[in-house]
Order: sequence, then structure tokens, then C-alpha cells
Amino acid sequence: MVQSVRGNLNQFLKSHKSAYKWEVGHTLKMLRGRRLYGPAVKLSETMEKRGMNKTVSDQAIHLDLVAKSSGITAAEAYFVSLPESSKTHLTYGALLIVTAKT
Repeated sequence: MVQSVRGNLNQFLKSHKSAYKWEVGHTLKMLRGRRLYGPAVKLSETMEKRGMNKTVSDQAIHLDLVAKSSGITAAEAYFVSLPESSKTHLTYGALLIVTAKT
């Protein structure tokens, strides 16, 4: 099951097909539910590179995924790189939660 999810995700990312934001959000939720944090981060980063605008909520989710896949140091670096307008209760809350869990 895990291999098919990863395989399908890699196939989609290589295909350069367009996707709706809700489809990406749904897929990220499924990946998080299966604890596939690395592929979820890869999908999130790829969609941002393709020009999909992230909301502050999306950035908070990405911060959580980065912490779970790469550690708290990487999550802190991601948080620092965010523009000031994105540093809201959502991203601060996500950072607080991942910091408290370590």
C-alpha cells in the first residue's frame, strides 16, 4: 500500500499535470494520516514551486510536516524564512506544538 502511494505520488510529480488546490490539500491530509511525512513535504514543496499560493494555514501544515520529516531545527529554519505577514497565530501555534513535542 505504501509503495503504491509513493509510486503514484512520484508519477504525478514527474508528469507536470495541473492540480486543484483542494486536491493537493486532500492528498496532504491522506499522507499525513498515513504518517508519510516525507512524501507530503515533497508534494507541498513541488506545488509551491509550480506557483500554487500557500495560505498561512498551508504554511503551518508545512511547518508541522517539516518538523516530523526533518526535525525541529529544519522547522525553525522554515519558520524564520517565512515573511512577517505569515507569522500569525497559526504558524506560531504550529511551531509551539512541534517544539513542545520534542
